[in-house]
Amino acid sequence: MITAPKAKPPGVPFPGSVRAAHTLILANNTLAPEDTEKPLNVYSLFIRVGEVPKLAAERLGYKKEAFELVRSANVQARPNVLVGTLTITANDRDPKRAALIADTFADSLKTVLADQTTQRRQLQIDSQLKAAEQIQGQINDLNRQIATSPDAGTVAALTARRQPLQVRVDRAINQVDIIQNRPDPLPALLTLESGSIRGGRSEFSRYLAQQAAANYHPKPRRIRALIGLMIGLLVGAGVSFAIDFVDPRLRTRAKVEDLLGLPVVAEIPLLSRRARRVPGILAFNRPLSPLAEGYRVLRTALLRMPTRVFTEAPPSTEASIEGEAAPSGVGEWRPVGETNGHTPKVVLVCSPRPREGKTMTVANLAVCLAESGHTVLVLDSDLRAPQAHKLFGVQVEPGLSDVLSGSPDAPSLSDVAQDTKVPGVQVIAAGSRVANPGRLLARAADLVREARNLADFVLIDTAPTLIVNDAIDFMPEVDCVIPVLKSGSTTNDAAFRMGELLVRMGARVLGVVLVGVATTRRVRGPYGRPPQYQLNLPSWKSPTDRGTRRGVKARSARKAAKKSPAKAPANTGPDTTNASVVVPAAPDPPAARPSPRAGESKPRLRWSWSAGPEDFLGREGPA
Repeated sequence: MITAPKAKPPGVPFPGSVRAAHTLILANNTLAPEDTEKPLNVYSLFIRVGEVPKLAAERLGYKKEAFELVRSANVQARPNVLVGTLTITANDRDPKRAALIADTFADSLKTVLADQTTQRRQLQIDSQLKAAEQIQGQINDLNRQIATSPDAGTVAALTARRQPLQVRVDRAINQVDIIQNRPDPLPALLTLESGSIRGGRSEFSRYLAQQAAANYHPKPRRIRALIGLMIGLLVGAGVSFAIDFVDPRLRTRAKVEDLLGLPVVAEIPLLSRRARRVPGILAFNRPLSPLAEGYRVLRTALLRMPTRVFTEAPPSTEASIEGEAAPSGVGEWRPVGETNGHTPKVVLVCSPRPREGKTMTVANLAVCLAESGHTVLVLDSDLRAPQAHKLFGVQVEPGLSDVLSGSPDAPSLSDVAQDTKVPGVQVIAAGSRVANPGRLLARAADLVREARNLADFVLIDTAPTLIVNDAIDFMPEVDCVIPVLKSGSTTNDAAFRMGELLVRMGARVLGVVLVGVATTRRVRGPYGRPPQYQLNLPSWKSPTDRGTRRGVKARSARKAAKKSPAKAPANTGPDTTNASVVVPAAPDPPAARPSPRAGESKPRLRWSWSAGPEDFLGREGPA
């Protein structure tokens, strides 16, 4: 009988599901209700915990835990002690699957009960065999005593003791035979009804359930996969938008420029874990790495781009008529000076907070400037946590603190400048540790004035801007300020506060350097290798010549010319066999050059690249 489920039937985990039932009855149904209550309650417990759910999940091919199957299908067992029945119900959208789950749990219960009966029989057999083995051991001891005893009376006494033991052994063996030959007992439960769809109590609801079960057709797998894909895309898009809205950290160039109003003059790619373990300065140790190219972009911006100063917007016409002034702080960063001829000489590199790539930017920029033929002086003014001397491999003492100590025998900046392994780069380390670095850096004006005469460029590495006041003392004295932000680490609030500080100090800002930008894919191919390529003359080749006899002969001649250049035949086209010497061929007269036929495409211009034997740095190229 098929009955329809109610709108909200009790025990149904989700709407629209169908409840199937499997009814079991006790094999010994002649017992009184008080005698059947306990076993039925125990069987109800077996349905939800223990071996029955595990066996049912294994038979159904359920990959998760067994209790998940019981919970998702809402498997329940309802005993009826008056008639001695046990009804197992399961819920699912598919009527066939709901019936299958209920039947599988019922069969698993009967299997477990049968296994328990078999185990009890085996335990009885084992106990009888163990008792017989113990008695047989006593008989064996008596037999040994009888064999060694010389007295006839003793032998008779031992024989009398052995007789009842032998009877007990025979009785245990007979009991084992009886248990083994005993027929299998009737199962504890018998199926009364299997796989029936349950629902409401009215005839109309049962009719609806019957029609729903008969007309049920599950959705095709493609449609379900498409629906799952769409839901996954919507959820993923929602999560990404939520993360982007909630995440306070700067990650992209557009966000930095939109927040500060300053251009991002260089994006430094994120280093791999292997590259981070390499000691020293990557722009010097690995000059062809993407990180070195990013700092070369910063070098070009420093040499060519103008600095910017925040300028407040002039009052509007309407405000001037009404007599109101423009609000303070409203304006934009405007270029100051020309793009060439006004190169800043003293550069201050700062960052809002520690560990944002400020010292690494100073070191790599110094290497790139020295690479272009300039002399560079690196001034480590971070007297609290100096790091520049470690990158360049110099001594931390004597240094800047010794120069600013004010003692009569204090050295000058030129005395404490140390040469490094990078040609053209000198470093003035932080020097001896002092108790109050802020008091020493109050003489920043005299320090910058003296450092200008020591090199073409002076790069100043300072403490974090939002932590201490050291960088603020240098801002009015330097020619240019380069703020450094770390992608995925610097927050919007920290960057905005540093921007406000630059505005209040009237700093001349070149632009922002964004460090640790995640790249989508590493560039492969010839890029990143020594520039050992030369451009040959263009070669004309028509795609219509590929299948003709003339095209086959031309390709054969070119292959032979590459293998033996001395025996190469004369060719009216450009000669591309020599990789190092480019000799242009004489142009054909206009009348001798064939015109494309009707239906044929025009010749295509193809540029061929060939490796030269030696590049401009003197390094040998590939053979």
